[in-house]
Amino acid sequence: MNGDSFVVVDRLTRYVDELLDARRQNNAAAIRGRTQMILMVLHKLQTTHRVSPLPSDLIQKIESNKLRAHIDMPDAPKEYTNTCWDCYAHGEHVTVDKRVDSTCEKCGWVQCPECGACRDPKHGGCIERIYRKKFLSR
Repeated sequence: MNGDSFVVVDRLTRYVDELLDARRQNNAAAIRGRTQMILMVLHKLQTTHRVSPLPSDLIQKIESNKLRAHIDMPDAPKEYTNTCWDCYAHGEHVTVDKRVDSTCEKCGWVQCPECGACRDPKHGGCIERIYRKKFLSR
């Protein structure tokens, strides 16, 4: 294991602190952004841990940060794959696989931190995305 994992865990701590500040300020955009960043860092740490197990003190720090963040992990199954509906709206078909993609490779569309996916608009779309479009664009 190299020192990079310690740097990434420090970054996780900073993102959780920023998330808690955003919640106190009731800043919905910052909450979504920091939540996504936390999920991406956790994914990176999980991948690193599979290759070379992290020390127990680092794992405890990660678990502590997850508890502080109070983030519900997306409920989409691990094997979830779907169309990137942002690309689809622009006439292209790109598949996003949750196991390996946190963003669409083509357009950079980020998976929703609320539902863990980019939901097909014909099924109502992501509730969080509909809310943002309806109420925050005024």
